[in-house]
Amino acid sequence: MKKTFSLSFLIAIFLIPIRASAQGCETPAYFSYIFNFGLGASAILAITMIVLGAVQMMLNAANPSAQSAGKDKITNALLGLALIFGSWLILYTINPDLVKFSQAFNDICNNPVQIPGGSIVDPGAPKFCVSFNNDTGATICGPSCSVATDCPGTPSGGTSWVCAPTNACQ
Repeated sequence: MKKTFSLSFLIAIFLIPIRASAQGCETPAYFSYIFNFGLGASAILAITMIVLGAVQMMLNAANPSAQSAGKDKITNALLGLALIFGSWLILYTINPDLVKFSQAFNDICNNPVQIPGGSIVDPGAPKFCVSFNNDTGATICGPSCSVATDCPGTPSGGTSWVCAPTNACQ
């Protein structure tokens, strides 16, 4: 039973509709779909267990232990449902964004983090020929380029040119 449920759950995760990754940051939508799917699946499973418990109670009217097992199924299904939706209610009461998965992930996706020792640069940004002066330690900025071979010969006192984004010359 556990193996079947686990396999069904893993397959169901991949059936959740998500867009192509080239359309932007879809992490919040993906987690939202999984969360909502989990809530819906738990409700369906709880209703199924309630029905099975009721059928077990009806079919075993002469057997008190089987009736007790049916009552336990119904009780456990209701407790599980109360636990899941109670936890959702607590999260929603604390902060509605905790169950929407929108703000926290959008902040991550829309605000790139500066990495020490480097930077995040727009790939379409203009580039310039850049060199390092060995004598003074200064950066030498040259003309615009698209690749390093567009740069002129080695500058006096400098190393070979590198075609770099604009922020290297600022």
